[in-house]
Amino acid sequence: MLLPGRVAAVWETVNRTDFRSRAKKIAGAICRERPDVIALQEVCRWSSLHRRPLNERAIPETVEYDFLETLLGELNARGEIYFTAARSRGIDVLLPAANGPDIRLEDSLVLLLRAGRGHKGLRWAKPQTGRFAANLRTTLDGEPFEIKRGWTSVDLVAGEQQVRIINTHLEYFSSAVQPAQLSEILNGPGSIPGAVILTGDFNAHPGSATWQMLKSSGYVDAWETAGGGPGHTSGRTEDLRNQQPALKERIDWIMCRGGMEVLQTSLIGSELSDRTPEGMWPSDHAGLCARVLLRADVLQSGLREQSSMRQPGELIEVV
Repeated sequence: MLLPGRVAAVWETVNRTDFRSRAKKIAGAICRERPDVIALQEVCRWSSLHRRPLNERAIPETVEYDFLETLLGELNARGEIYFTAARSRGIDVLLPAANGPDIRLEDSLVLLLRAGRGHKGLRWAKPQTGRFAANLRTTLDGEPFEIKRGWTSVDLVAGEQQVRIINTHLEYFSSAVQPAQLSEILNGPGSIPGAVILTGDFNAHPGSATWQMLKSSGYVDAWETAGGGPGHTSGRTEDLRNQQPALKERIDWIMCRGGMEVLQTSLIGSELSDRTPEGMWPSDHAGLCARVLLRADVLQSGLREQSSMRQPGELIEVV
């Protein structure tokens, strides 16, 4: 199939899996968990553009689906206020579709923080974003094309306790590019001496070279520590209408390093009751949720060493 036909097929799938409907279910799951941090991958913005002859007035692009705006709106409607702390933009491509307008896809990584946390004294600082130098370079319709990926991070601070949250999405199609991307994280935002929570879609399985690389760097797998069952998060079809959960791979991880204790890890969006009225799953991946206790008796991210008096920990929940 030529490129315009493939673009049209993808656009049909996007419309059939209407995000506006699915966002209601995603927001409902988030409101039940009320996490402090939400790490999102493949946060898409889809736009259409109708081409006109040169002698006619151009029509601006129309935003058809803005995943981030829609999700934040659904959360706000339920009384839960989250805000974007860091956003790393990835792929941005405008392509022709057969028998229709051109379609633009903009992809992002996003870290959301829950507002109204002042009663716990939780503060945030140093939002950062980065794009990998190592990306898969391929061709699209015979032209060079780079699959741009990256990371986002933010520091959460409570008193003398601090943890860095890093969100990423590693390359799937190249066994050479993926470890290079992980190395950029470990030598970049993950190089601080204190507590780090690294989460995202790693496109790798437990026991893989990527997983072993993190384990040898001192990271603990939150699911391995406090989860139950296989913990599969991926495997659904593109139309999201599987009659069963259809999860068969554990490629989404929450990895922890430093002074913290993983109390509980669970899946969300994995029950039949989580589907929309149209019979769609909220996402092609199940959500992963971890409750983590930061310990004040451990050196945290460059802050001064522990005092002689043990202080209580701070509970952080990450989705």
